[in-house]
Order: sequence, then structure tokens, then C-alpha cells
Amino acid sequence: SSEHFGEGLALWNGTLYQLTWQSGRGFKYTADLELTLVGEFTYPTEGWGLTLLPAGTRPDLAEDYFLMTDGSSHVYYMHPATFEEEEALRLTVADDTEAPVRRLNELEVIGGLLWANVWLQEHLLVVDLTSGRVLLRLDFSVLVDGVISTAGSANVLNGIAYDETSGRLWITGKLWPKVFEIDLKALTEAHVEVFQVPSSSILPPPPSSSPITQAPITFSPTLSPTISPTLSPTL
Repeated sequence: SSEHFGEGLALWNGTLYQLTWQSGRGFKYTADLELTLVGEFTYPTEGWGLTLLPAGTRPDLAEDYFLMTDGSSHVYYMHPATFEEEEALRLTVADDTEAPVRRLNELEVIGGLLWANVWLQEHLLVVDLTSGRVLLRLDFSVLVDGVISTAGSANVLNGIAYDETSGRLWITGKLWPKVFEIDLKALTEAHVEVFQVPSSSILPPPPSSSPITQAPITFSPTLSPTISPTLSPTL
């Protein structure tokens, strides 16, 4: 419908949940080629990003939650069955100076950490799911500049998705003509700004396939020295 601006989309129990930007309404669809509308839900904020936090990803949480953004510095923990917020779990994402990071947008949960796109920025943030502290900042300015210089209609970096099977991250943006596949294991310190944070705020280390380890955060010496060869455009 033209009255709704579609935003974040996530899957739970075989149903796709889609946010809308300013309508305060979300829609549920069957997760098949028909995409049949099967229900609606409401929320009191704008709708920006949405992803699923599976039960057990945070050791203290034994049930699934949606993580949702609204363009502020907050990440909301929403119960999938009711789409009501668990207010006690709400995060305020802050950088290493403890300043709130606003315009949080697209989200993914990777290796037990929250990855977030910041609207109008050319980097991704890796965030602790318990404290909200930014642990890493991944710089994709070279990629963004390259796309915009070759496609006049292309705009900001604005889309991330993760393939758990292959361990690859997919990145795109508004009106981009391509989607890029990123090998996370090829990220090095040349592309990542590392923030040192207290070890007490770090969750148990993610799977060994991830370059992120328990604090202080380090990088494997076997990583590729450059990210460029691992950027694989997909038409």
C-alpha cells in the first residue's frame, strides 16, 4: 500500500514480520513465494531495523526476542508473539566516550554480538548485546564511494544481512545496483577500529569462524591483509 513505507523484516516461527517507517503498524506474511498477509501488529515508535535474537544467544535469555530500532540510540527487545517491549532489556548504544549513537538502522546478530548500520554513515558497528557498548567500527567507505561514483542514483549504505552457513555478510544500500558479499574472516585492523572495553562487559566468545574474540579484542594473524579481494558483487 502506498500509505506505508516498508522497513525492517525478520523471520520468526515460519512467519515474516515487517515494520513500516511511520505508520506504527507492522505486517505478518507467510515465508514462501506467495507472501500471504496473515496478520498485523502495532508499536508506538517509528520502525527502522528488525532482526531476531534467538533464545540462548544471550546466556541470560531463554526465549526468542526481536531486536528493533527506531532511528534513535535505542535497541528494543520485543516479544515476537505479542510485539510488546521488554522494557527492562532496552539498550542504549554508546561509543567509547559513552556518547549515545543515534540513527541506528539495520541490524543483524552475528557471533553473539549485534551488528548495526548507522543511517548516513559509511561504517557498521559491532555492539555488546548486554551493555550496548560499541566494540568495533568497521569502515566501508571505500566500498560506498566506489558504488556511488559508478552509479549516480546510488545513495547511503543501508542494508546488511548475514548468512550463518557460509559466514558471509551481505551489504547494499539505497538504490545500489549491486549487493556485496563480505568475508568476515578477511577483515583486518586496516578496516576495523577497535575499542577496548572491560572484559566483564563482553559475552562469551563467538564461534571460531569470527575474527572477534574475548576482550581485549584481537585479530587472527592468519587473516588476509586486505579486504578488497573478498568483495564479491552479486547482480
